[in-house]
Amino acid sequence: MSNLSLAVPFLDRDFQVSQGIAFHGINNSAALAGNNSHVQLFNPVGSSVVVLLDDLTVGGILPLIVRVTQHTTALTFSLTVGLNKNIGGAAPVAQLRSQQQSGFLGTEFANIDLGPALRQRAGIKFPVQLAAGQGVVLVPTTQDAGLFVSWEWREKLA
Repeated sequence: MSNLSLAVPFLDRDFQVSQGIAFHGINNSAALAGNNSHVQLFNPVGSSVVVLLDDLTVGGILPLIVRVTQHTTALTFSLTVGLNKNIGGAAPVAQLRSQQQSGFLGTEFANIDLGPALRQRAGIKFPVQLAAGQGVVLVPTTQDAGLFVSWEWREKLA
């Protein structure tokens, strides 16, 4: 009888987690009459990192079309701090923010159809790069609708 040992390859993403540059965070914006709920992943002005948005999952309580926009202004409210995927590692530089606004903030570059599932993973093929002072905003096209977003990103020195 042999003692078989299988080597598990250390993938690039595993290395990035071990280096403390991979993050996950959740934020939401509740429905407010006459407003569109905006949520944002924002790399602050003066930041020393580049944020690479790898993926996101968006959900709501209604079948919605959600706009994905680029916006260079931090939204009003800072919600939560993301979690380093290397548990115990440093907190991220990127901020999770929200704001209620009648209408849409930012320049649209994509949209996500939640459909009847009420939840959809974006399936980003290539990372979206955010330099300092840049952000990605998600906002439903329907007013009075709340939004929930789960973000996954990395941060590398600029």
